[in-house]
Amino acid sequence: MHPLRLSLALFLCCALFAGCAATRSSTTCPAEHGATWRELRSEHFRLRTDLESQEAARALVQLERYRRAVLLDWVQHFDPPGTTDVVLLQDSRALQTLIGRRALWAGRVTLDGAELLLSADQLARLDEVGSSTTLSPLYVLAYPLTWQAMPAEPRWLAEGLARYVQTVQLEKGGHVTLGDPQRAALKALRDYGRLLSIEQLWRWGVHAPEHAGASAWLWVHYLLSAQPQRFSDFRTRLHHGEEAYAAFQATFAGVDWNQEQQRLAAYAMKGDYRIVRTELPEVFVDPQLRRMEDGDVHRLRAELAAWSGQGAAAHQQRVREEAALAQQHDAAGFSTRWLAAAARPVAERLDAARQLARDFPQEAEAWQLLADMLELADGPAGERAEALTRALALAPQLPHTLNSYAWYFANEGADAARALEPARTAMRLAPHHPYVVDTYALVMAKLGHCEEARALQRRALTRITQGDPSAPRMSMRLEDYEQRCKPAGTATTASP
Repeated sequence: MHPLRLSLALFLCCALFAGCAATRSSTTCPAEHGATWRELRSEHFRLRTDLESQEAARALVQLERYRRAVLLDWVQHFDPPGTTDVVLLQDSRALQTLIGRRALWAGRVTLDGAELLLSADQLARLDEVGSSTTLSPLYVLAYPLTWQAMPAEPRWLAEGLARYVQTVQLEKGGHVTLGDPQRAALKALRDYGRLLSIEQLWRWGVHAPEHAGASAWLWVHYLLSAQPQRFSDFRTRLHHGEEAYAAFQATFAGVDWNQEQQRLAAYAMKGDYRIVRTELPEVFVDPQLRRMEDGDVHRLRAELAAWSGQGAAAHQQRVREEAALAQQHDAAGFSTRWLAAAARPVAERLDAARQLARDFPQEAEAWQLLADMLELADGPAGERAEALTRALALAPQLPHTLNSYAWYFANEGADAARALEPARTAMRLAPHHPYVVDTYALVMAKLGHCEEARALQRRALTRITQGDPSAPRMSMRLEDYEQRCKPAGTATTASP
């Protein structure tokens, strides 16, 4: 059993801090005399907010416009699937109440995609903060999109592009500018006293994150200006799945990188940065709107409490508190029942999950919860297979569900052929996540595609976060694939 298949583990986490007082009025449910909460959905976003309906609809359109602007400088006409989850608050002070710390905004990337928590004021100021702060909400939005565009993308390129596109500005009249110098990155490079070389960036994780991130941003900015055709070719190769370092060497063959670094220093000193101005295609949004029930609001508060960083015990206590409140206000609702199941002691959660699936058979989350609890309890294999099958039928585009299904049938279910298509779909939706890449590698290995399994497993290990307890098992699987693989017919180039 894979111990972390159940979690939507943090891959990135960032928050900007500022002094602010907490408020409770906008974080309570209507039964507690709070604001009415609404959920709006568009093609690429789920927005949960306490804004009024018209203001919320305008915010949803603005989010879609930013997403389209972020994608403009990448592969032409590229519009990947997937949903970004956004919680938008009327009052910026409410963030402290929700996540237990002072913040202007918070964001993370999970297996299911980017998640953002910010205020309406912060959304209105995105044009200002991208070039003046280290990271902005657009950075979190951009990160998984870069990997969907380029599944084999190395970490330095993902980081550099995410920082580059966070400087996007929407102009009146339908135009976009991109490429303003990121002042926070330039300050970081001055503080560190040197720019990391391109070879050093390939060894991601060796240097301080802010030093590496600032260097990656400046290299991306420079290559877009000084080597536009080669850089475009490099990204095209990555878009088609070529191994990253081999694609880099082939694209930039003959380049003297010591000379390029000297030119980059002059480029930065001169301050004549490449600024792109282009027309933003019109974005059409037909939002689906529903009023959130009281139980939905309490469940949201419980979910966001996990962002506090106070540990599992504190989060579980918050889950119990919110479950008790939801029971008072919305006893029959699905979110209330889901919270009640999650609030139970571990030994009792399996029975609660079974009852939830019986009572709400059309809810994918009920079946996914049952599958997760069966895995934790080492429950009957047939029941777990049925739960995963029901969850996938109801949520065929949710990466967590796809990955859970593929992992089970490739590993414990011994049916890799059945796992193949869900694993491929998960890779298309979430190529940024090491667990998804790990699962796809396992499926390829089970189907006899040894070389592809080995390459994928290497990629998965480059994306694992430091300290993740899954890393040793993933390394062991790589050793297994390497031992089982026959010698390659042609020489391969290993990345540094």
